[in-house]
Amino acid sequence: MFNILKKITNINIETVQIEISSHCNASCSYCPQHIYKKNIKRNFLKKEAIENIIKDLNRNTYIHLQGWGEPFLHPDFFEIAEKIKKSGFTTGTTTNAILLDDEHLEKIVDLKIDYLAFSTAGSTIHENDFTRQKTSLDHIRKIIFKLKDIKKRKNSSKPKIHIANILLKSHLKNFFNSDFFYNLIKPDQVVVSSLSLACSENMEEEIFLSDSENSFEITTARFTCFRKKNETPIHYHIVSPFFLTEQCTENIEKTSFIGADGNVHPCVFLGLPLKEKAEIFIRGVKREISPLCFGNIYNQPLKKIWESKDYRRFRKKGQKENPVCRICYKKSIEYVIEEENSIKIDNYDARWQIIRDANKAKKDKERLKHELGQL
Repeated sequence: MFNILKKITNINIETVQIEISSHCNASCSYCPQHIYKKNIKRNFLKKEAIENIIKDLNRNTYIHLQGWGEPFLHPDFFEIAEKIKKSGFTTGTTTNAILLDDEHLEKIVDLKIDYLAFSTAGSTIHENDFTRQKTSLDHIRKIIFKLKDIKKRKNSSKPKIHIANILLKSHLKNFFNSDFFYNLIKPDQVVVSSLSLACSENMEEEIFLSDSENSFEITTARFTCFRKKNETPIHYHIVSPFFLTEQCTENIEKTSFIGADGNVHPCVFLGLPLKEKAEIFIRGVKREISPLCFGNIYNQPLKKIWESKDYRRFRKKGQKENPVCRICYKKSIEYVIEEENSIKIDNYDARWQIIRDANKAKKDKERLKHELGQL
């Protein structure tokens, strides 16, 4: 009976992203850690805070240990991961792989961490290592091979190996020739994302991969062809210059971001570990951004923060009222989903779905035009 009541009173969050470290040992040209270097607060989340986060969560909640820093810099990373796993949660992390060695990989497999994602940028060693200073694409390749060997030796299916690749406009030309790399390392999944936060004018120029609708359609068609050339499933999160949806892909109604200082935010962009306000560039306009916090995990359990009046109101209205959220690039994500070879329209439901999709596309374009007119 107690367990049933506890399940009912648990908060229903699909994903909690925990930034256990806002320290970073890389220097990526597009990252706030690099661009706002002197304006970044650097912290390690205390391991004692984890209990205050997970105690009221449904065990179906996915917990991802990553934020604006490198998780493996945290001195208690494995203790934190073990507590989360022993509590029954699915968990993963994203890394630049600089610190990973055989000992780390053995522990990752032994703990049965569910997902291990490797951050990359570009499609060649030169592009990655130049854009992501202090990291090495070749080191990542070697680490993945070692990890696969350890998994095989221990007869383990975990962790699933993911690649999280940031695709800049200047890297687009080489991208379509990079299938050899993914077919060589054979990760379980690749997610290719265009940049969606521009901390400088130069970086905003790297966001849009195409300048016209015709060019964008050609580019997305090439993405589809590239997907077919790979043995690994490839997913795309590409910013489109041509529409603006009502809903942010961060899914703030069902997710939460917790910073390394313990502050609870609606998303990673509104959880930048800034000492003071900073400038970002959205759709050609300079905007100020600062952390939006609804409470601190050291002072209150996550359940109380999540159910607070201000946080509930933001989840309901924030995307329309917050000046950054209203025009955020995360509301312009194209997933490049493959269409069926033939569309059956021999029933009313199918016909109405086509009409609804067309109307939504039209409204999304009109919404973008309206918001741009307000800038």
